[in-house]
Amino acid sequence: NNAWAVGALQAAWSAIVHTPIPEVDPSNHLSEALTTAIRIGHDTDTVAAIAGALLGARWGMTAVPACWRRILHGWPGIDSRELERLAILSVTQGRGTKYGWPNVEHIDYVPLQYGLPALARHPFDDGVWLSGATTLDHLPEGIDAVVSLCLTGRSQIPDGVEQISFRLLDEPSPASNPNLDAVLIDAAQTVYDLRQEGKTVLVQCVAAHSRTPTVGIAYAMLLGIPLEQAFDAVCRVLPAASPNAGFWEALRRLADRRRNVA
Repeated sequence: NNAWAVGALQAAWSAIVHTPIPEVDPSNHLSEALTTAIRIGHDTDTVAAIAGALLGARWGMTAVPACWRRILHGWPGIDSRELERLAILSVTQGRGTKYGWPNVEHIDYVPLQYGLPALARHPFDDGVWLSGATTLDHLPEGIDAVVSLCLTGRSQIPDGVEQISFRLLDEPSPASNPNLDAVLIDAAQTVYDLRQEGKTVLVQCVAAHSRTPTVGIAYAMLLGIPLEQAFDAVCRVLPAASPNAGFWEALRRLADRRRNVA
């Protein structure tokens, strides 16, 4: 009986503990356990809300698939990015974090370009651009969607351009990106999905040195390009590209996984 508070909590907990944690990409437990909670039936909104709160506390925001975040909507016009902003302001008592995010309108990344502003077409798909953050001030014509791998100001993406953000720190330590493999796959899959929708996509981080080329390589691998060929081609169009050691290991794991599936 999950039509009352205690029953709903029991149903949510049951959905979580009876959904196995995947051996590969354990953070996928969030989406799989929520699917279990919804399939219970009856008071599914309450059950899933409770389960989602508990699973979110366990796995973090990076475990929420981008395909879910893209369609999230609420009143009055709140989307996933606004929900994230409100959450950050709640836990920081309104102060925000680095650069004043998420309240800041524009983050000046010019000093972090090291004299090498980056902008290039993806070597295996000319409908995908790879860039640093300064490109956001002058987007190439025809960009329909921006996949952001770093913090951006509230007004930094033009109106009418969809933005999908991924929390990805440019640090090699596994502790910095606990859901790294899942995030890279999700980001590359999001680029693929946007392209299937006919959209022209810009993938950007601060300087396109590590995060952007890594996602660009992962996307190329989704297109069937071997890791070494994808790495060489992406680094050729982004001369300053140098994915950190943690990202490189994640790409190797992705390549191994694709070989095992094949």
